[in-house]
Order: sequence, then structure tokens, then C-alpha cells
Amino acid sequence: MTERNVREIDFLRKPDPAPSVEIDVDSLETAGFDVDDVLRPALRRFAEKYPQLNATIYLYNSPSVNFGNESWSAFLGVCGNEKVLHAVRDAFSACTGVRSQFSDYIPLRSAYARFHIENGGLWQIIDDASWGLVSDEEHCHAGMSAQEDLEAALDDDEPLEDDWDSEVSENSEDASLPRRGRLRAARSDASVGTIRETIEQLFGLPPGSVALCGPDKRPLRADATIATLRRRWE
Repeated sequence: MTERNVREIDFLRKPDPAPSVEIDVDSLETAGFDVDDVLRPALRRFAEKYPQLNATIYLYNSPSVNFGNESWSAFLGVCGNEKVLHAVRDAFSACTGVRSQFSDYIPLRSAYARFHIENGGLWQIIDDASWGLVSDEEHCHAGMSAQEDLEAALDDDEPLEDDWDSEVSENSEDASLPRRGRLRAARSDASVGTIRETIEQLFGLPPGSVALCGPDKRPLRADATIATLRRRWE
């Protein structure tokens, strides 16, 4: 992945506040998606189709009652051409069971940049200091098989030396569980939600039983990156 220092990204910061698309996070997680995995393929296609347009997509998380009940919402604000806002809305509208809508204007000072479209390319935050260019080879959770998702979340360049045998799998009647494999480190740009689901799949654990937490023992949100998780433990 091509990387840039955050100072090399020409973020758009006006207007403030900015129009947004609101997503009900509970419905998103229930449907098995997270924010990054839905947006990444949609915005990459948009960037390729409209190479002349630049935009920055900001994420702002807040409690909300806009869907008729108290819930936690992700607000995606767009600074740039209005077509990008509609592309964001269309991406989530295509996800069955996910509640989304055009919503309130959000204060960009309280949000943080999540994606950036520039010169036909899509850039995604890796950590506080760096951003990565999303390439054609980047695999996305939405629309992938479980095996493809697992392979995409693991980093071939960072193998762990020990083979492992799953005692649970060997003794289990479920033949679909893995019997032997090689553990690999999670990619820095993989989402916490994807890695959490990967662990559950590998070890045959119930959905929702795995939590990836910071030193404060609080679980990270599904749309946080593994780089963020590692940085908190450094």
C-alpha cells in the first residue's frame, strides 16, 4: 500500500458544519458490516469515475434519536462536491437491514477525517500519522466470502512462526472449523470489526463474543483500525 504522511494530504475543511449521512450503528453491526468496509469500495469506484473531484469524508459518532429510538449513530460528513454525499448514502442504502438517511449538519471540528478523494484516488486513514492509498487489490468485507475476508485481514508479510492446532476443531463435530493453519499478524489497515469476526470464525466462537480492548479495558469500535489498537497499547 502506498502511504503518505498526514501532512501530505490536502484535506478539505469547509464548510463547517457540513451535511451528513447518518447510519444507525446497531443495525450496521447486526447486518455484519462496519463503516469502512461499506465505504471503501463505493468511494474507490467514485474516485475513479470522477477523477476531477476532490472531497474529504469525516466521521462523527454521537447518540441520536433520529431513527425513532435512542441509538448510537455514525454521521458521515462530506466536505466537497455534493455527489460524494449521495455516493455515501447510496453505499449504505444498498446494505440490507442497515438504517441510513440524509441527516443533520455536523461540526467538522468535532469530527475526524476518515477518507479523502484526490486526483482519482481514494486515501484512507491508517493511524494518526499516516494515510494509505486504497488500490484495486484492496479487499473489502462487503460482498466477500468469509475465506476471502479472512485472508484480506491477515498480513502475509508478518507471519508468526508457530503453527497451531485447534483443539476445539479437532474435537468438534463441526467440520467447517479450521483444523490446522499458520497464524499471521493482522494488517494495520484492517478494521477491528473484521479482525474480531475473523477470530470468531477461526476458533468457532459465537458472534459478538470477542472484544478487542484498549488498556482502559474498553472495546474499540468496529470501524477503528488495527493500527489504532496497536498504538493504544504501545
